[in-house]
Amino acid sequence: MRKSAIGAILCVLMMGAVPVAAAQQIHRLSTQADLLAIGTSEVFEVLTRAGMGKADYLCAAGDFAKVRLNASNNDRLVVVYSRSPSQFVANRSAIGFRLAGSDVKTRSNWLLGPREGQVTSVGHARGLCNVARANRRLDDDDD
Repeated sequence: MRKSAIGAILCVLMMGAVPVAAAQQIHRLSTQADLLAIGTSEVFEVLTRAGMGKADYLCAAGDFAKVRLNASNNDRLVVVYSRSPSQFVANRSAIGFRLAGSDVKTRSNWLLGPREGQVTSVGHARGLCNVARANRRLDDDDD
């Protein structure tokens, strides 16, 4: 009886998830910044991790946009939400992004980023991968 109840609950949960998955294909990418990016062409997230900074998150978002969404370097990454509960992975925090055309104006003030509404190009975000790697090497040298 208990097994059949669990099976019924799983069936209901799976049936509820099918329309969402069918509407948008979910992509996953382990990025150069060693972070997980996950999402659809509408919105994607970079899962947060202790010790990571702005350069890491932007690098990961740029990688995801280029590799999974075939974005050009001139396309823009727009921060949809700053650190919030993930929409794709339970019990994790993430930063949400969307891809926009190159006509969207870039906001260059990233001192307190990433914050909702901030914009940068995919090319600039991917260029930060070198900064992110250099920062990690410097941190490793301290040990």
